[in-house]
Order: sequence, then C-alpha cells, then structure tokens
Amino acid sequence: MAYQTRGRDPLLDSSMAEAIEKRGKELAGLVLLAIGMMATAMILTYHPDDPSWMSATDAPVKNWMGHLGASIAATVFMVIGWGALGFAIMICGWGLRFTLHQGEDRAVSRLIFAPIWLALLSLFAATLTPGTSWSATHSFGLGGLFGDTVLATLMGLLPFGAGLSLKLLSLIMAGLSVAVGLFVLGASRRELLLAARFLLVGVIMSYATFRAMLGRGATGAAHASMGLKSGVQGHLQRRAERRAEEAAYAEEEERAARIVPPAPARKLRAEPSLVNRQPNAPAAQAAPKAAPVAAPAPAPAPKPEPEKTGGLLSRMPSLIRRPDPEPEPELVDREYHGDLPDTPGPDRIRAKIADAIKSRRPPTEEELEVQELPADKPLT
Repeated sequence: MAYQTRGRDPLLDSSMAEAIEKRGKELAGLVLLAIGMMATAMILTYHPDDPSWMSATDAPVKNWMGHLGASIAATVFMVIGWGALGFAIMICGWGLRFTLHQGEDRAVSRLIFAPIWLALLSLFAATLTPGTSWSATHSFGLGGLFGDTVLATLMGLLPFGAGLSLKLLSLIMAGLSVAVGLFVLGASRRELLLAARFLLVGVIMSYATFRAMLGRGATGAAHASMGLKSGVQGHLQRRAERRAEEAAYAEEEERAARIVPPAPARKLRAEPSLVNRQPNAPAAQAAPKAAPVAAPAPAPAPKPEPEKTGGLLSRMPSLIRRPDPEPEPELVDREYHGDLPDTPGPDRIRAKIADAIKSRRPPTEEELEVQELPADKPLT
C-alpha cells in the first residue's frame, strides 16, 4: 500500500529569491567599485622610494594605501609595469556592470582572458620610451620585467630594424589591447554598435557645431566690417555736408556785408512864416537846402511828397523854428474893433514886425540838417 507525501514548500518563493539575487549582485558590484577605486589610487600614487619588501627605508610612505599599498604596487610594477592599470580598469568595469545589471552573467566567461589582456598592456607599455626620472629609479622599462623580456624576444623574431620593429609592435599591441580589453570587460556586439553610433554622431555634431561657430564668427566679422565701413562713410559724408553748410553760410554773410542799401535822403521843409499872412510883409532871402544825411540802418525810402510853393518870406530861415503855428497876439489881431481910437496904425504894426524879426536869432546849418519838420503842416 502506497502512501502519498506532500512536498514541503520552499523557504523562499521565486520572486523573493530573484530580488535577493539582484540585491546581492548590486552589493557585489558596489564592493568591486570600492576595491577598484582603491586599486586605482594605489597604482597612481606608486613611488619607487616607498618602503616595501624590496626596499627598507625610514622615509614616509607616499602611497595613499599606506605600507600595504606601497608593497603591492612595488611588486606589480616590477612584474608588468604600468600594465597594472588593467587590474583597476577591470575591477571597476565589472563592478559597474554588476551594479547596473548589464551583462553580469558574462563575467566568468570573459574574466578567463584577463591575464592575456594584462600581458598585452605590459607589452604596449614596454614599447613606450621611459622618462629620465623613471630610468633613474628603475632598472626596467615601463612594462616591467615581463614586458621587457617578451618585447625583446618579439623584436628578435621580426626581420626589420630595431626602430621599425619597435614602432610596428607598439601599433599592434595597442590595437590588440583595445580589442581584448573590450572583450574582457564584457562588451557585446549590441553595445559596440551603440558605442560606435554614439561616437559617430558625436563627431558629426562636433564638426557641425565647429562649422556653425566658424560661420557665425565669419558673419559677425563681415557685419562688423560693413558696419565700420558704413560708419566711416557716414561720418565723412556728414563732415562734408557740414563743411558745405559752413561755406554757404560764410558766403551768405560775405554777400550781405558787401551789399549795403543806400540811406534815404531827408528833405527839409520850410515852415510858412507869420509874415506870409500879412499882405504887406517885406521880402526875405530863401533858406539854403540841407544836405541829405545817411541813416545808420537801412530803412524803406519814404514816398516823396509834392513840394508846396510859397512866397519868399516862407523860405526865410529866421522863421523856420517857429514852435507855435499860431501868430502871437500882439502881432495879429483877428477881431475887428472898428475905428477905436487906441487901434495902432499900419506904421506901428510894421515897426513891431521889424523889431520881432531883428530879435530872433537865425538857426545854424547844423540845426537845419538834424531837424525834420512835419510834412502835413498847412500853409496859410
């Protein structure tokens, strides 16, 4: 008789196991990144004078990883030289893949070829010429003892000279180091295509940006030169126009200074004397005409008035400055008093007129020139 037994449930379900696996890979990747950064610091701060198992000295340790880092770096550099950087690159690369879950399943199949990659890196470093400081402190080249030994063997196998063989081996080792390094770091075909596309697009965009910058620079320079040229031309044109305006203004001033309008002549008119009103007044000499005086400023010429004719007594200079147009009361009596006994006779009137003429001083020629009598004075 057979009994059926129920299988026990697993301790962790599939989702939980998958989550734990992912978190474990991420933790392993973080640990590898930390180890890779420490390895990088140890290799980059390597100094041949640090105390190690090959050199005993009391000098302070210059390596960032202390005595342990100085001892490991001295051993690695003595064997493969600067090919030791492959350790740091490989550890950091796989730590990044484990953290991002990108191709971590290929780690075992790719890390098998890690020693080959380190050997290629050592050979490539051995083909480089070391500096004076390295030659003074080391008895081997940049590729360590392994790189110098293998390089010397390969150069002996090539049928070329030493210089050409060294350059050819350097080029070959550089290409092999890149190819094997990409394989060891877990690069796939898809990733290589994406990287090539990214590099190609980056080169094209860089070239386009550089060309656009050159075009903008050339355009800006052309605009600047055109603006400078137009500015200079505008300045010269404005200067020429200003000079033409100044010349025209100076010519107008000179023409206005040469043209002086003639001053209008002032005519002196004689005032009719009081004697002209008497029927029996004695005759007198005519007054001389005054010379015209030029006016200080140009003025419109007055309209000439027709000269009024009068007797000889109207031109007498002794009666021109008569201020009062009316006759004096003692000379002319307009009212008729009849045959009064006290009325003076004609002889007495003539005597008074003669005395009045003698008592007045005749005006000089200067006074006649500057004096202008009113033109609308009626002659009676």
